[in-house]
Amino acid sequence: MSYVRKITLFVFLVAAVSFAKDGMWNRSPARLAETSFGIAFENRPRMDECLYGAVGEWGTPHFRIDFLSNYSIVDSLYRKVYSEINGGVNGDIFAVGAGYGNSVEWLQDGSFWDRHQLRFGAAAQMKSLSLRSWVRWFTDDEPEFWGGAYWDASDSFRLYARTDGSFLGVGTGLCFSLGCLESSYEFPGFSFSVGIRVALGNWNLSGNHGFEGEFLDWNAFSVVRKNKK
Repeated sequence: MSYVRKITLFVFLVAAVSFAKDGMWNRSPARLAETSFGIAFENRPRMDECLYGAVGEWGTPHFRIDFLSNYSIVDSLYRKVYSEINGGVNGDIFAVGAGYGNSVEWLQDGSFWDRHQLRFGAAAQMKSLSLRSWVRWFTDDEPEFWGGAYWDASDSFRLYARTDGSFLGVGTGLCFSLGCLESSYEFPGFSFSVGIRVALGNWNLSGNHGFEGEFLDWNAFSVVRKNKK
């Protein structure tokens, strides 16, 4: 094995994509389209929390639209349904996008509340490097500002990072003909995850396991179908 491959494998094993866990649910509305549809399941066994979701995306080289919806359960008391739609337009280098989300939350004692989220984003694509920024905020809370850099170094190695100003998440993907191995790390604090994604024709099957804080482990599974180009 060459030194380059050894270094790449080492970086994959000990560095890391810290947002593997929530990357499906928190992405910039400004990005290139990847026509697809998928379902996902996530859970935190020690908190008795689980999430069921679905996502879909359609687009052309200069326009894209996507949706997502998920249903969250925390023990026997709390429930939430969150739905979101985003759209964007792309030029040769720059892209902009916007979105709207609605969160309906309730407790088993009958308490109920409804929240609205707005999203705006901008991105720049320069060959293998993509820079993205986006802001999301619930209208009853303070806005969150995010930024990320995504580098496809080659067909087999990817590296990216993102932050909201309070943490930094970095990660890698090491890809082969049948899929990718992914890892993630987030700091300050301790959050680490590893996962595998298998490609079977137009279908991608993935599973991730993560550790976050003291004993807050989580699992995530997804099935995504990508349309042929």
